[in-house]
Formats: sequence, structure tokens, C-alpha cells
Amino acid sequence: MLLRGVREKIGSHKKDVCLAVGLFVLAVVPRVLQLDVFLTPDEPVWIEGAVRFFQALLSREYAHAYHIDSPGITTMWVAGLGLIAKYLTRSWAPSGGAASFWAFLQSVPLHPIDVNFLFALRLPIALITSCTVVGAYLLVKEMFDRKVAVLSAIVIALDPFYMAHSRLILLDALVTSFMLLSILGFITYLKGRRSLGCVIFSGIAGGLAFLTKSPSLFLAPFMLFLALATNLLSISGSTRMFPRRAYRGFLILGIWAVTALLIYFLLWPAMWVDPIGMVSRTIDKAVTHAGASELKGNFFLGRNELDPGLLFYPVHLLFRMTPLTLLGTAASLALLVGKSEKKLDILLLLAYVFLYMAFMTMGSTKAERYLLPVFPAVDILAAVGLCGLAKEVWQMSGPASWHANLKGSSRLMVGLLAVLLLQAGFSLPYHPYYFSSHNPLMGGTIQVPQVLLVGWGEGLDKAARYINEKKDAKALKVATFYREQVFSPFSDSATKPFTAQSIFWNDIDYVVLYISQVQRKSFPFSGGSQTVDFFLSLQPEHTVRINGIEYAWIYKVPKPLPNSFHSYQHFKPFEFGDKILFRGYDLYDDRIEEEGKLSVNLYWQALREMEEDYTIYLKLVNNAYHIWGQQEGRPYWGGLPTNRWGKGQVVGDKREIDILPGTPPGEYHIEITLYDLHNGQALEASDQGRLLLGPVEVPRQVSLDIASLAIEHPWRVEMGGKVRLLGYNIESGFRPGDGIHLTLFWQCLESMDQDYAVFTHLVDEDKRIWGQKDNQPVDGFYPTTGWEPGEIVRDQYDLVISPDAPPGYYRLEIGMYLAETGERLAALKDGVPLPGNRILLQSVAVGGIE
Repeated sequence: MLLRGVREKIGSHKKDVCLAVGLFVLAVVPRVLQLDVFLTPDEPVWIEGAVRFFQALLSREYAHAYHIDSPGITTMWVAGLGLIAKYLTRSWAPSGGAASFWAFLQSVPLHPIDVNFLFALRLPIALITSCTVVGAYLLVKEMFDRKVAVLSAIVIALDPFYMAHSRLILLDALVTSFMLLSILGFITYLKGRRSLGCVIFSGIAGGLAFLTKSPSLFLAPFMLFLALATNLLSISGSTRMFPRRAYRGFLILGIWAVTALLIYFLLWPAMWVDPIGMVSRTIDKAVTHAGASELKGNFFLGRNELDPGLLFYPVHLLFRMTPLTLLGTAASLALLVGKSEKKLDILLLLAYVFLYMAFMTMGSTKAERYLLPVFPAVDILAAVGLCGLAKEVWQMSGPASWHANLKGSSRLMVGLLAVLLLQAGFSLPYHPYYFSSHNPLMGGTIQVPQVLLVGWGEGLDKAARYINEKKDAKALKVATFYREQVFSPFSDSATKPFTAQSIFWNDIDYVVLYISQVQRKSFPFSGGSQTVDFFLSLQPEHTVRINGIEYAWIYKVPKPLPNSFHSYQHFKPFEFGDKILFRGYDLYDDRIEEEGKLSVNLYWQALREMEEDYTIYLKLVNNAYHIWGQQEGRPYWGGLPTNRWGKGQVVGDKREIDILPGTPPGEYHIEITLYDLHNGQALEASDQGRLLLGPVEVPRQVSLDIASLAIEHPWRVEMGGKVRLLGYNIESGFRPGDGIHLTLFWQCLESMDQDYAVFTHLVDEDKRIWGQKDNQPVDGFYPTTGWEPGEIVRDQYDLVISPDAPPGYYRLEIGMYLAETGERLAALKDGVPLPGNRILLQSVAVGGIE
């Protein structure tokens, strides 16, 4: 008897080893074949992160051993292993390689990524996820039985969504694998195999999950839930034993937590020097990210949404399941109705799926990839349901059925083969573009582009290869979505970003539109709906199709572009002589209130070649034509002067105007002039008057720092308790006939119900006036009845010194008065009334007097 038991145990182990090897091969082959076909937008971030991570380790700057606060540590370790493998293969090659690993890391091309590195970088993740399939088999066998375990492993190995992520240098496949193993290990312990090794294994996997992605923090409360649910729902044992079991459960939870935290500490070098800071940053990042809507926008149920709501994850789950897993999961739910020994195990797996989905739904940021951790659990449930369904079918078929004479083992083989072929049929035909797989029962590839956001970057590689086949590919310029991250690594052509501010359209040869860009075209991230719609209205030269889905459209840019096409906000053609055409502009006033900056993109076109090197001068003016901000310079930050423009060339020119602090609120315009810096001559307009852009609405400036005003002559005088003069600036040559530009800085002390006028006089020692300007503040643009207490107002005046003014010393006097009565506001300096209620400013010498 003893010998038979030993033999059975050895046979069982051999069977497990053989199955484990077979399952690993089944999982790894589709994961490693054609591993360098395309890139996803986020992968370059983590490739660069791995390089920086290992550079920090080699230089022992452990505080810098992180990239972004996801934290993504396991991804960087794993990608680093790929880098080490790449380094070793280069070193062993006959041609040799980098002298040191540090030198190798510095030589890794990052912008763009070299696709020759992809296989080595991705291989470790493919291997880890393949090992996860084997781990799932061994743990599910302890929870259920070998049949369910093998079925589970097959379904997980060939799950197209999990397989797609298993081939990428991202966080999601790793966190999914570690969370699955942690949960299965913990359930295995709770459900009878009271081995401390299961708890420690679960804790190690949990720690690795924490190191990978912050949503794995869900594991902590869920492990508590597992311990409590197992004790409360267990049908065995007396209720009097519950306190004792609860105590043991909390002790086991403590061991699990200590193990997870130990792994978290040991494998994250930055934790060695700043543990509190790293944990704080990770939690802050998780909370901030969960509370922020997806800035790039979501396309869901045919609409563009920032937060798509409660149905987002359930709908994505249905679209990403295969018909086999959908059938099996439904069958597993049916097992809850009848009598089943494994009802508790099914409930625990269901709880994981639904609680995790609810946990992720609470966050405002939602993305399809965040759902990946539930898929292996769903696959296990499907395997349980399929086993139960097969058992019912065999029992109901009767002795006359074709399989009646099959032995139990043969029936098992037939069932496993059927599941293998069906799941493989739903996944392997999509190789290597597994992201294009969608549940045909939900409409599949035909329906999904109208319902869900599609496109992880697959297809842009094909678009690049199509253009590469052109004879002049290296001389072409291509504008595209995901330019640097996804397209450029595969392209021989020069690439440009596709944005609403694309300013070189006449210089672009081809445009590639991408499916997710078209779906989200109403969001600025897509490059602007106007630009996208223009190209969609054209006939594409080539369409990239993958498994029935149109992923990318390639357009040859028409030359010249029709006037109906404008990649800018405002079309305003304006000719400067026969040389330059101003086509239009983009205006961005979102930074005025916070930073006092006005951004504008100008679009020019050369009507002919020219020798002149023109400077472009921008002035922010009001209806009184005072200047409230200005900027000048040669086009394109001086890098593309007009004497280098070719005939017909369109040039984009980004400018930023600093609005003067204290500028009154109201409507302004931007005036643009061109002049030759060498001779000072302006390029006159072609009988079209002045070129004015706008209007621009400048808001009231609040909490203005007085120091930002740059007051040259501080001067504090209060006028009638209503207004305070803070000081003034003055500019002039001070010769007879010259102008005086005087800027006064007022601060409102209380609201005023009357409009006061300001007098500015240039007087001699006998109080005779030799220049004056009297008007309401800001030439009537901003009367005092509109001022608010505490507000600072910049007020500009232009006086002209009388040509008859004799040489001598003069004073500027200012004040405020009511135009109807002439009554002046009382002027007090340091509480002392000023004579005549006038403020005497500095003495100036006119006519060359020193």
C-alpha cells in the first residue's frame, strides 16, 4: 500500500512536470514570435526608465532609481535584464560591443527607440507571463482539480488580451501576473493546504505587484476580505472555533504583509535612502491619477467622454472576452445555483473580479488596460464552468452518443483538445496584433470601432513600412499621430507631429491618420477636428487594415493646399506688398489671467523670394493706441529669416507677448508690422490699412505684486481717500517739440460713483503750462466708476512739449478732478494737504539745460 502511494505520488509529480512544460511551451511560443513588430505609445517611457534606473544603480545614486511614480520598478528591472542580455550578446559577437555596461547604456537610442532592441527588452516579460500560466496551473489544481487547472492554464495562455500585453514593456501584464499568483496562493492556503510557503509565496507576489503598479494596493483589503470570507462562509467546523480561526487568519495576514513589504523594500533601491518619500510619492500619484479624468479623452459607446461612467469596464470586459470564456463564465455562475463543493472558490474569484472592477470604476481616470488583472480570474471561472458544462453534457447525452465508449481519460483529452482548439481559434489568427481581437458575439471587429477606443499603435508600423517602400522615402516628410513613440522607429522618412498647430503643411509630403486619433478628433490631443476632417474628406492613397479593422489612412498632401484648408483658428489673409502674405493665426489667451502672457501663432506665406531680412513687431493696443505689451523678432525664433523663404513656402511663427502689469481690463487688439532692421524701413501693406488681430479680452488683474510694475519713481499720495498714486515712469528727450510719455500707477481705495478726469501739465516756475493732456484715465478706456478697491491701474499719457518752450527747468503736475465742476480731489502726502490739490513730480530740464 505504501509503495503504491509513493508510486502514485511520483507519477502525479511526473504528470505535473510534463503538463507544466507543455503549458509553458503553449504560452511562450505565441508570446515570443515576431516580438518586435510594432510599438505602443507608453513603451518608450519605460525603456528610457529602465536605462535611467540602471544608470542610477551603477552610479549608486539610489534616490534616482525610479522613473515615474507608478512605480513600475519591476518593469524597469525586467527591461534591464533585457538590456543586460543585449549587452552580453553584443560583447560576445565577433565585432565586439561597448567597453562597459555603463557605456552601453549611454549608447542605447531612446528618441526614437531602436526597434532592434525590442526583442531583448520584451522577452523577459513574455517569459514571466508564460511562467505565470504554469503557476496558475499548479495553484488552481490545489483549489479545484487537475482538469480545471489544465483548462484554466490553456485559457489563460491563449487569452488574446492577456497575450497582447504579455508582449509589451508595460506595467499591466506584470501587475496582472503578480496579483493573480498572490491571490491564488493565499486562497490555496486558506482552503486547506496550510503551508506557510503558500503565504510567503503570496506575499512575495503581492510585494512584486505593489512594486509594479499602484492599483495593486487593492490586494491589501482584498486579502483581509479573503480571510474573513473563508472563515465566515466555510461550512466546516464549529462557530465556537471562529475566534481562534480569526486570530490565526490575522496572524497569517501579518506574515503576508511583512513579506510583501520586505520585497517592496529590498527591490526598490530608492527605498533604501528615502522610504517615506517614495511611499508618499506613490500614494500621492495614485490618488491624483485616480481623481483626474483622462486628459486625452475616452471614446465610449460612440461618444467622446472624459469620464465614461459605470458601464465602461463591464462593456470592455464583454468585448475582450472570447466566446469560449463568455460561455464558460456563464456556466460557472450556473454552478452557484446547484450543489457544488467548489461554490466558495467560485464566489471568491467572482468577488475578486467584481470588487476590482468596482474599485477601478471609482477613479475618474479609466482605460481599457486597467481592467487586465481580472482576465486570468475570469479565465479560471470559465474553465470551472466549462468542466461543469462538459460533465452535464456527457451525462445528458446517453449511451447512444458517439463518446459513450470513451474512457474517462479519453473524454478528458477530447475536452482539453476542444478547448485548446477553440481558444486558439479565437486568438492565434490575430498574431502578432492581438489587440485587434474582439468578441465576435459582441460584434467583433466590425462593431468595435463604433463603440470603443481602438488602437495601441499597431498599424502605424505598417504605415511606416508602406512609405519606406517609396523610392524617395528618405527625402519625404510625414506628419502623423504618435510620431516619435510609435511611427518614427519604423520610418525612414523625416517625421513631424500632427497637431492643431502644425505649421509646415506645405512642407509635408504625407499625412497618416490613426484610428484612435479619428475617434477622439474632438479633443485637442487628436490634432484638431478641422484638420482631421479635411484629410478624411480626401481619398487615401493607402489604408492599413489589420484583421478587418481599418487602423490607419495614408494621404498624399495636396500641393498647393486649397484655401479651404486652414490648420489655424482664424483665417485672415493680408498682403504686405508683393512679398509676404499673412494667412491667419491661432490665439491662446488662457495664460493671461494667471501669468500675464498672450500666445499667438502666426502663419505666413512667401509670395516670392526676397533679399530683405524682416523683423516682425507685435503690439498689444487698445482703441487709444497705447501699447500694453509688445514683442519683436525674426520669424521662427530667428531660425528662418525671410530672405531664406522660398516662393510659396508657408512658415509658422510662435510668439508670446508679456502683458504689462496693471493693464486695465477690456478689449485689445494685436497690431503687426514688418520692418527691415538694417535700414529701418517698414514693409507697407497693400492698401489694406493696419493688420489687427483679435479682439483679445484682458481680464482684471487681481493680487498684483507692486514690485512687478517696475515703478521707476515711487510716489505715495492719496487723493480724496478714493485713489492712491503709487508712482510714475517718464520717457522723453526733453527738447521743445518732443513728446513726453508718462505712465501713472493708481491704486483704487474705494468704489467711485463718479467718473474723474486726470490732468497732466508741464509747467514752468511761473506755473505757465507748456504741455498738457487732460482726459479720463486710459483715454476714457477705463473710467474710475469701473475700478474696484485694491485694483492697480496703469495709466498712460502722451504730452507734447510746446515748440516755443524756452530752455529751462519745468515740473510735471498731475491730479484728479470732476470735469463737470472742475473740483479737484484733495491730495495728501503723508497726511499733509498738497497746495492746489496738485501733485508735483520731478523737475526736468528742457532745451539742453544740464
